[in-house]
Amino acid sequence: YYWLLLPPLLTSLIVVTNPLHHLYYGQFSIYVKDIVFGPLFFISGALLYTFSFIAIFITLRCGFRSRHRSYLIQSILLSLGALIPISVNLMATLQIVALGIEATPLAFLGTITTHGLAIYAFNFFSIKPVALENILDNINDCYVIISEEGFITAANRSFNEIFRWEEVRIKYRN
Repeated sequence: YYWLLLPPLLTSLIVVTNPLHHLYYGQFSIYVKDIVFGPLFFISGALLYTFSFIAIFITLRCGFRSRHRSYLIQSILLSLGALIPISVNLMATLQIVALGIEATPLAFLGTITTHGLAIYAFNFFSIKPVALENILDNINDCYVIISEEGFITAANRSFNEIFRWEEVRIKYRN
């Protein structure tokens, strides 16, 4: 996984040393119309956009595979927070919409908002749900949660092994 850090590290190094070689920006300006991109800009941009979209895909996949609704909401909020500045930056780079140089940094306000909701409103850093699920799955006694309507909403591994509730739930959900 350390190899995944290499492209952003090299891109940062190339941007910092750009005045020596002009491979990233042929000419940089605070005015978008006056920016001339170098050849490495598009290569690193394509690679970093690819990494970003893969990360969003993995985050959403984990959220949809989760058994907990709050994990799904967290994954959607985290993905949306990442997608906002990526899409604004992509529109500015490809000049789809006339945006100023300040558009991408301002788009991170959306990231701060959505990630803040994921962290504080849904207890993103709380280990209790995962720890509780792990403990309940490792006890030998059957543990089941029944809703007010009389439906099973959750059960531990022992219950699933004896009554095959998980298989029935999946069968009738689809």
